[in-house]
Amino acid sequence: WDGFGENMRVLKWVVERSRGKSIGVETPLGWMPRYEDMDWRGMEHFTREDFEKVMYLDRDLWLKEIASHDDLFFKLYDRLPKEMTFIRELLVSNLWRQQELGLAAPRVEAADKTFEKTKNLEDARAVPEKAAAQAE
Repeated sequence: WDGFGENMRVLKWVVERSRGKSIGVETPLGWMPRYEDMDWRGMEHFTREDFEKVMYLDRDLWLKEIASHDDLFFKLYDRLPKEMTFIRELLVSNLWRQQELGLAAPRVEAADKTFEKTKNLEDARAVPEKAAAQAE
């Protein structure tokens, strides 16, 4: 079928990765290949920049996509394996934790500093007067 060869490029990467012969980049959606991990024979015109454009993750777009599944999950609630709901929630959580748009951003500050900042924000939200005082 049309495109089979292009699908094989990704399938080859998946098999090589499962055998420990290739690596990838962990993103909020899961593991994705790096440009250099793919076999580009026959597609030499497909540049690294082209690859980065098609692999770009738009966090807001993905969150909207997942939200659009609400009705379906509700309709299938009694027949849907509960693991599907948990996986969906993990996906949303991964996307929310993403630092910026694009591929998974490296953590810029130590986890304990991030924790402290998050804790302060949560405290401020819990007590509105405290949030107003901190804003001044």
